[in-house]
Parts: sequence; structure tokens; C-alpha cells
Amino acid sequence: MRDLLDLLVDYFYQGGLVSIPLLVVFVVIAYTSGYRLSVLYRGRKSDVRRLFERKEIDSLSVQEIFLGELRGLADRPLKSLHATLDWMLLDTYQKIHRFSFVLSTAVLLAPLLGLLGTVIGMIETFASLSNSDLYSSTGGIAGGISQALVTTQFGLVVAIPGIFLARLLKKIENKTYMDILQLKELFLQQRTGQI
Repeated sequence: MRDLLDLLVDYFYQGGLVSIPLLVVFVVIAYTSGYRLSVLYRGRKSDVRRLFERKEIDSLSVQEIFLGELRGLADRPLKSLHATLDWMLLDTYQKIHRFSFVLSTAVLLAPLLGLLGTVIGMIETFASLSNSDLYSSTGGIAGGISQALVTTQFGLVVAIPGIFLARLLKKIENKTYMDILQLKELFLQQRTGQI
């Protein structure tokens, strides 16, 4: 384990200054993905109709919180109910959509930062080639190429799992939102006597 940690620290230093923003992007992706997973997966239910027909709520999934708020509107007049439901939908959508933009942006930044490190490394390589001292230029060439490859690798290592997580979370978010819309429709049908 210690060898792996030493290797990671060594790679971090080889990447140069670009490693710092890449590490920040990695932390942002990890935090936003963890937050969104905890919100979207907490007590998830698969069958909305069964959830709607149950009398009590046993966990705090997004769908059940929304359903609890719906049941609190049971005695409201039907005229004011539609506007209230639309506000509730907007509020719930904002909760499940939180950090989506930040996650997508961080996932896009990671490979671009890796590319920036590649460009910086190649500039250093060519700068060392322009030096007439062969001994110093071979070390400069190796260092520049190393920085170019390490930052590209670091950018891809951050971006690839981030892309997977962002797409997975978007799919879960869409399913959760569709469940909430279905709960709203079931509630309105129950109120108007269609169920």
C-alpha cells in the first residue's frame, strides 16, 4: 500500500503544475457524484403505483418525500392545487438536479487539463532541445515527455470514471423525475375521483 501511495505522489509531482487543478477536479467529481448518489439512491422504490397506494412511508427516498408533501395537500381546493403542485415539482427537480452542472463541467475539464499538461510538457521538451548542452537537453527532453504523458494519463483517469458516473446519475435523475410526475398524476386522479 505504501508503494502505491509513493507511486501516486511521484506521478503527481511528475505532472507539474497541471496536477494541482486535476486533483481539484478529481475531488469535485468525487464529491458531487457522492452527493448526487446519496440523494438519488436513498431508499429508491421501483413501483410508483404501489408506493402511492401504501399508507405509511418507511424511508426517505425523493419519491416518498414528494408523496408525503402531496398527502399534506389533500384538503386543498382543486383550483389552487395545480399551481402548488407545479412549485413542488420545481423544488423537487432542483433537489435531484443539484450539482449536475458542476459534475458535467468537471468531467469536461479533466481531459482538457490533461491536454494542457501535454502541451506544457512538449514546450519544455522543445525548449530543452534548443539548448546546446547535450547533457542537460537529454534530461530536459525526458522530463518534458514524462510531464506530457503523466498529465494526459491523469486527465483520462479522472475523466473516464467521471463520464460514466455523470451518465449513470443523469439516467437515475430522469427516472426519479418521471416517478415524481407519475405520483403527481396519481394524486390528481385520486382527487378528481378517477382512481
